[in-house]
Amino acid sequence: MRLRHLSVERFRGIERLDWSPAGRVVALIGPGDATKTTILDAIGLLVTPRVAVTFSDADFYRADPSAGFRIEGTISELPRAILADDRLGLELRGVDEDGVIHDEPGDFEPAVTMRLDVNDSLEPTWSVVSERNPDGRVLTARDRALLGVSRVGDSVERQFTFGRGTALTRLATSTDQLKHTMAAAHRLARDAVASADLGDLSRVIEQAERAAAELGAGPVTEDLEVRLDASPNGTSALGLHSNDIPLSAAGLGTRRLVALGLELLGTEHGAVLCVDEIEGGLEPHRVRHLLRTLRQKVAGKEPGQGQAIFTTHSAVALEELHADEISVVRTSNGVTRVRSVPSDLAAMVRSVPEAFLARRVLVCEGKSEIGVVRALDRVWTARHEGRSLAHRGVVPALGGGSETGKRAQAFAQLGYPTAVLADSDASFEPDHEALAAMGVEVVRWDENCCIEERAAKDLSWDSICALFEILVAEGYLPDQLVDIIAATPVSVAACERVGVGRTSLGLSLCDMVKAGFSETEVRLSFAQASKGKAAWFKRIDRGEKLGEVIADDPTAGKKDLGRKLADVERWCFAG
Repeated sequence: MRLRHLSVERFRGIERLDWSPAGRVVALIGPGDATKTTILDAIGLLVTPRVAVTFSDADFYRADPSAGFRIEGTISELPRAILADDRLGLELRGVDEDGVIHDEPGDFEPAVTMRLDVNDSLEPTWSVVSERNPDGRVLTARDRALLGVSRVGDSVERQFTFGRGTALTRLATSTDQLKHTMAAAHRLARDAVASADLGDLSRVIEQAERAAAELGAGPVTEDLEVRLDASPNGTSALGLHSNDIPLSAAGLGTRRLVALGLELLGTEHGAVLCVDEIEGGLEPHRVRHLLRTLRQKVAGKEPGQGQAIFTTHSAVALEELHADEISVVRTSNGVTRVRSVPSDLAAMVRSVPEAFLARRVLVCEGKSEIGVVRALDRVWTARHEGRSLAHRGVVPALGGGSETGKRAQAFAQLGYPTAVLADSDASFEPDHEALAAMGVEVVRWDENCCIEERAAKDLSWDSICALFEILVAEGYLPDQLVDIIAATPVSVAACERVGVGRTSLGLSLCDMVKAGFSETEVRLSFAQASKGKAAWFKRIDRGEKLGEVIADDPTAGKKDLGRKLADVERWCFAG
């Protein structure tokens, strides 16, 4: 099974969505309230096997049921039972190799287009539609169950019972035996189930154990049995146990992995799995293993492998995924857009995965800038009624020097509000003017300088001396620091001007002034040393130390340094 197209009108937070999923593994990412979960719910409702589904006014866009809502989706790689003329065979459409949907099946991959309409009476209508039959024909719950689309959430306990529509029941080839066993179970309770001849159900248990092991569910699933649940979680109380404990009592991560494994087994042509926050309850190593295994299951070379569509807020998951398996969801004024991440951004996804999970991205040219912004975040939070950058959904992302322009461009093209904080002594492509034309806010220092030079020029003398002492506290010896500063071109020229050698420069910045250097010469020498091989502040932790000094400086706000950082603050807290 494979979802080829989905359109949504006026459903919950989506006024309009038109989306054609690009592949078999589709990770939906985006900020909170971007309607990622709503997309999964729309798919789940479109093909739910349930006979009765309850809706409320909250399911309509802006809670206004007057215009109703509609969900429409096209699915290919159908089970054979669906293709029969007495089922949906007469309503088939076709999908070509490029994913284009044709109204006549022809020589294309057979597909069906389903529609769910709900009006202000809150009564749902499911139908199969096409251009030749726009009014459609009724799609029964039985036919929907055959399609094998599963919406897997945190409450998966029902999947561990032999109930109506569950994956375990689909795996059981003999429903008559299941009915007889259930009758015996209800008459004789646990003892009857324990002594019953489970026959075909034993095969189902073996399949469930293998599926759980493949997805890394853990030892708790190695000795599964069928027992009668004391508290039924579905229409049937016959379910999976491990050492007499219901599998429904296992940890969240284990339960979800077993449910996913059962869903993958329980359909003839591979399931379409819709999973919200796929990392839920899982340790990082199990997240990685799950994604690798899902890819092998649904993205194989053979047709009919299925499809996995899921949301994630995990940087670990993004690091494991291929770039073209990631889609960014953004909603503006009710219009939801889903944009696939180009494959050429794979390295960027792995280097700054957190940024792809942000609401707004501040691309910082280097680690110094990231550290400074992190330090200032604490100050800005106090000024904005406790609202931090995290609250605003702003993530400082590493630009990578000359790659800064390309990274900012990529985020902007994917729909992220984007800004750049960069030095002005180096160029990047696209340049700041081209980025600004794309709507990217670009903040650069005056006078073609880096952040260390800007700080050296604009901070008070006490703050410059404080930076020197920070380096001493970090483990540098004072004479080592002065040696490095004295080797800069500005210091060499100053020594010649005043006629002194290294031994006269002492062990501090104040000693250098006493030796005849001007304060300006010391500042520039310190800046040159900072951005040279020593690279004292080109680490995030030391960048934070620099940011703390900037935040405490009483004069910086009136200089270019403070004004430009104020521009960054305004952008972060705008809107």
